[in-house]
Amino acid sequence: MTPTSLHKLTTRQRAVLLWIADHVQRLGYSPTYREGQTVFGFKSPNGFRGHVVALVRKGLLTSDAGLCRSLRLADGVSVDEGDIKVPGA
Repeated sequence: MTPTSLHKLTTRQRAVLLWIADHVQRLGYSPTYREGQTVFGFKSPNGFRGHVVALVRKGLLTSDAGLCRSLRLADGVSVDEGDIKVPGA
C-alpha cells in the first residue's frame, strides 16, 4: 500500500503520528493506547486507537497484530524535526 498524501491528514492525526514517531525515536518502543489517551486528553484509549487505525489505513503506520507496543512508521515514511516525509508525496 502506498502511503496517502499528507494533505489528507487531520490536525489531530498529524499530531498523533508525530508523537508516536518521537516516542519510538526517544525510547525505542511505541506508546500504549493508554499513554496516547493521556497525552491527547481522550476519555478512553479507544479515542486514541481510532486515530491509530486511521493512520494505519492511510499507510503511514504499521503494527504487528496481537503484539503490544508494535506501532512504527510504515516503510518509506520518516519524520525529521516535525516534517513528515512520504515517498511519492
